[in-house]
Amino acid sequence: MIFKNASFRHCQREICEQSVRGEDCFVLMPTGGGKSLCYMLPAILQGGVTIVCSPLLSLIQDQVSHLVKDFNIPATFLSSAQSQGDAVAVLRELRKRKPTIRLLYVTPEKLASSSTLADIMDQLDRNGLLTRFVIDEAHCVSSWGHDFRPDYKALGSLRKNYPNVPITALTATATMAVRTDVMKILKIAKTAKSFVVTFNRPNISFTVMPKRDLYDLEKFADWIAQEFGPNNAGIVYCLSRDETANVAKALNDARLRRQREHLPPGPSAAAYHAGMTDSQRLAVQNKWMSGEVSVCCATIAFGMGIDKPNVRWVVHHCAPKSLEGLYQEVGRAGRDGLPAKGVVLYARGDIGRIERLIKMPQKGVSKRSRLEKSMPLLEAVQDFLEDRTRCRRVALLAYLGEHISREVCGESCDNCLRRAGRLPRDDDDWAIAVAAKAPPKKRAPAGTGKSKRKRKPARKRKTSAK
Repeated sequence: MIFKNASFRHCQREICEQSVRGEDCFVLMPTGGGKSLCYMLPAILQGGVTIVCSPLLSLIQDQVSHLVKDFNIPATFLSSAQSQGDAVAVLRELRKRKPTIRLLYVTPEKLASSSTLADIMDQLDRNGLLTRFVIDEAHCVSSWGHDFRPDYKALGSLRKNYPNVPITALTATATMAVRTDVMKILKIAKTAKSFVVTFNRPNISFTVMPKRDLYDLEKFADWIAQEFGPNNAGIVYCLSRDETANVAKALNDARLRRQREHLPPGPSAAAYHAGMTDSQRLAVQNKWMSGEVSVCCATIAFGMGIDKPNVRWVVHHCAPKSLEGLYQEVGRAGRDGLPAKGVVLYARGDIGRIERLIKMPQKGVSKRSRLEKSMPLLEAVQDFLEDRTRCRRVALLAYLGEHISREVCGESCDNCLRRAGRLPRDDDDWAIAVAAKAPPKKRAPAGTGKSKRKRKPARKRKTSAK
């Protein structure tokens, strides 16, 4: 047993067999379903070099470290963050007549921009040693997806440049339209079999709550402490970098305050966002993974590919930008199969905030294109969050292209609990609550030094006498 698994899960065996036969594969498997084994095992069995394209350097480093330390598998990576000596050693090994490396991890940016790597891939291909391309998080290829990345779209040239090298595309979240687009862009053979595992995660409950009373971060922190306790690992997703810092501070302040007031303690927390350095983000990730910190307050920059099985809850402090994103982010809870909770705190004003972000200028993308692709995703989010009758599980899976009966939910969402009479309907109060706006920020009192300074009157320009 190379990976210490007693048996295959879901359709892992069929995917591995198709890969060993040298065929293309498209794999749609939920978070924690075992996607990685679907390309790792064939890479070991077949020999040669399998090139894995993954979006985040931190994820690549974790994966390689796990393979080398835990399984003694010859895996490595190439990146601009490597020391020159390490990069030279990897390149030297790849140029050998029989390289020992089985799995080479790279980012799409590296794959698109490195002429040295392109030369090595050409050499491996000529020698029959370029075994397979693996595109992880393949939904990033599609501009119709919730997490499009331009460098991923450039991967469409792999089939043209290496027509005889098979491709495996892997993702945990994609609508039917995105799946079709991914296969078209990557030029995956039309005869290739797609493997789609159920999206249903029966151990995760879904709840949508009005944010009204929890705009106040002190109240929010107390609610987190009461709802989830001090030690259960969780994630709070926020819309902005500032919010991650503010929410983390509120949770830590509440932890100290509750200790002073002899109340049940709340969790410790840390912020994580794209504005931090790589080393800062890695430090937060390691503290959260080890349990030193219970809660990670993050933008969507956090979570992709992170394997922490015992996450018990995920809270969206703001509405998500897409239902694919919601599914993927909530899906980071309960990977151990034990009960977990996903909660969205909703205010209609959040939709307006996200819409303003969509309309902000972005390099290389026209406003019209952004609106055409992002607004339908956001409208689907609003419809989902404001629907108080349809089962959340049924609605979310239907959006992703899977149809289940309401009975499958088993009263594990707020709408099914409401239908069963275990939650009050209070439609009028709920409508008022989601329409409530955030209270205005308090002005700093006079004398604190934080009041706005009066602008000095502009000086008159001197004019020379003519």
